[in-house]
Amino acid sequence: MKKSLFTSLLILWTIIGFAQKTSITVSIANSKAEEFSLLDTKQIFQAEFPEPKEMVVNLNKKKLASLNLELKRAGFFGLRCMGRTDREYLFYNLYIEPGNQLNIKIDFKRPDFGITVIGKGAENNQPSIALIKKTFSVQEFYGDTTPTRVISAIKKEEIRLQQNFDNYVKKYKPTKKFIADWRLNQRYFAAETYFSFKENNKFKIQGSHSSTMLSWEKIQDSLINEKSINNELAVYTPNYLSLIQEFLLRKKEKLWMMASDEPENFFANGTIWIRKRV
Repeated sequence: MKKSLFTSLLILWTIIGFAQKTSITVSIANSKAEEFSLLDTKQIFQAEFPEPKEMVVNLNKKKLASLNLELKRAGFFGLRCMGRTDREYLFYNLYIEPGNQLNIKIDFKRPDFGITVIGKGAENNQPSIALIKKTFSVQEFYGDTTPTRVISAIKKEEIRLQQNFDNYVKKYKPTKKFIADWRLNQRYFAAETYFSFKENNKFKIQGSHSSTMLSWEKIQDSLINEKSINNELAVYTPNYLSLIQEFLLRKKEKLWMMASDEPENFFANGTIWIRKRV
């Protein structure tokens, strides 16, 4: 009996986890920035149109500051720092595990901000992985009436990201947890990027959207299915959270349009739905 109880408690303790002291120390050079902030990406569902919660830390006269956390589980974060000009803006992707002690130095006059990361957890947070996203944009494809160019570009970028990650793993030997979570996050890169672009682009091509809609939908169906969209393991990854947020926003958008264009059907369906719930 005692052995069974001990085993149950051990399993429960493993599932729940326990908070560990975690710290991020930031040192900034050649900037008039007065603070830095840490953004927890999994908090993006805090409100209807959320501004993710940030932990703001004031820099001292030497442009140095530390943030101490009680962290229960590993996750993706964003380090934000800005001065008084657009050039003095940095958003740096971080992966922080409980117990990490990160020391980050930033020099705004050097290429890629001259970032160096040392300390426990540094192997997961080197610039070659943290700054990789900034080079890709789908802006040039807005107005395309077919998805050929944009999906081709997304697939190429997906390959580039994977190759970069493989090289990163060989060079820096990151933790197993980081590798697993990064790969899980990457599984949703193409789906999130394509779906977001498709839904925004439809307003640019309204005249021809109905005739080409099937080609856009076909690619979407190949990237997103019921199994991929219902993934409890992915709820802490940025790409998955962005996809779900975009999906819910577009669902609400369709309901708004239905309420405006087809009020009888909208309110009739709404009444049926309410009755079923009751």
